[in-house]
Amino acid sequence: MQNNRGFTLIELMVTIAVLAIVASIAAPSFSKLLATYQANKSNEELMKALKEAKSRASSMKMSVIVCPNKDGSNQEITRTLCLTKAGVSSANASNFIDAKRVILANIDKAVSVGGDLNVVFSAIGSSLDNVPSTNLKARKITICGNKEITEITVSVIGIVSSEKNGACS
Repeated sequence: MQNNRGFTLIELMVTIAVLAIVASIAAPSFSKLLATYQANKSNEELMKALKEAKSRASSMKMSVIVCPNKDGSNQEITRTLCLTKAGVSSANASNFIDAKRVILANIDKAVSVGGDLNVVFSAIGSSLDNVPSTNLKARKITICGNKEITEITVSVIGIVSSEKNGACS
């Protein structure tokens, strides 16, 4: 008698069918996990950029500007456009860029962003309404990912905080 130690074609097909069923059940959970990861990563990137800008502004004793790398309509924001939106004249733009006083936060493509799309930190690390003005104002940036809104607030004195705030579309 011959003793074969292999698998039959039927056994292999049944195994592949079971794996396909398990994979189709797990796929929606995996996509939700990925969306949550992208939203959390974007939130962390923006928080890190804001804290870095506050620190840089205080240490350099000069204003520093933070913008997400895209706006609410998913259009790319460059350093120059960030400065323009923050009210910096084009004559001073190169001074900001050369001195590394513009920070772009990397926001994932699947995540949308809204609210105040630029935050200016003064030479003492407080949040300014815009560069030429001395009006202090808290700034709020919203991040929508995985159908949840996260609101990042920069207080007047430069404290950066993040809070989940309901659902978005």
